[in-house]
Amino acid sequence: MEAFTKLPIYAEHNAAVKAFDTALEKAEPEIYKPINEKFNFKKYEEDVKSFSELNDMYSEIKNVLDTKEANMKEVRMTLTDMALAFQNLKKCLENEFEDSLQITECLNYVVERMVDQVDGTLPEECFIEKRNELRAKKMPLPETYALTHSFKLSSKHVIDVNGLNIDLKPLQEWSGLKGHRVLYDSQKDGEKNVTFNTALLHQKNAAVIFADEEENVFGYYTKNGINTVGKYCEDKEHFMFSLVKNHINCPKQFFAKEDVKCGIFLREEDEVMSWIGNSDFGLAIFKPSLCGSYSRKLSLVYNNLDDIYLNNTNYPIEFTTKRIIVIQLN
Repeated sequence: MEAFTKLPIYAEHNAAVKAFDTALEKAEPEIYKPINEKFNFKKYEEDVKSFSELNDMYSEIKNVLDTKEANMKEVRMTLTDMALAFQNLKKCLENEFEDSLQITECLNYVVERMVDQVDGTLPEECFIEKRNELRAKKMPLPETYALTHSFKLSSKHVIDVNGLNIDLKPLQEWSGLKGHRVLYDSQKDGEKNVTFNTALLHQKNAAVIFADEEENVFGYYTKNGINTVGKYCEDKEHFMFSLVKNHINCPKQFFAKEDVKCGIFLREEDEVMSWIGNSDFGLAIFKPSLCGSYSRKLSLVYNNLDDIYLNNTNYPIEFTTKRIIVIQLN
């Protein structure tokens, strides 16, 4: 902010404020002085002896009023100038603030790339310590800040699943597991419930990933696995996650609220492949060939997850799930 006060536009704003203050100070005695103090009524209380005297009286009254109006006009003009200067200052300040957030975003990205460079060069315990040390240098961004840059993903953590690039780095860190194997891909394995369920059933450390028509990538992770089909499998340790939102890589995970009973429901032969949440609110994923998937009041089930965060939709708005992929971390 100290540097901002040195900008020319800040000086312009200060000058406009001073001009308004001067005009107001100059006008105030004239504006608020009662007319009967400025105009000598007694002078005209006696009988007017000629038209010229009557004309003088009205001229004097007009002059008093004109003086007031002239002073007020100057005040109004300087007030307008000051308001305009303030708007320019505000716009510039907002731009400066936004620029600073984008710089912070870039710096945080550099830190993550430094973490990538260290990954694999140190023993696991030493790497975690170094990773934490590096990430301590990152600067916080407001929760409401929307990332503006789509940075190139580190190839070290990206896998290509039949044309869909998935960054495993967040899932690896959240699970603490480095390896992976693809258990199911709707593009290759089809979209029958039985195929999907068979691939996922009893598999621990499984990430179920959805890609929608707008190329948002999100899903859920179950550490304990799912052991039943056709009814709820309650799982307090599962979490929802977002990997890509509005074409920006911005990984986040969302755990269930402590007071909410929820889990995962694998459907038998049905249009819906999977339901995540509780009996009332959650995420319904339809088969990729169908438009009908929807999320409903996710904020009531998961911490820090806005209703429209995953892909900018909330029931009754529906979306199409183009791909369903199941990856097991190991």
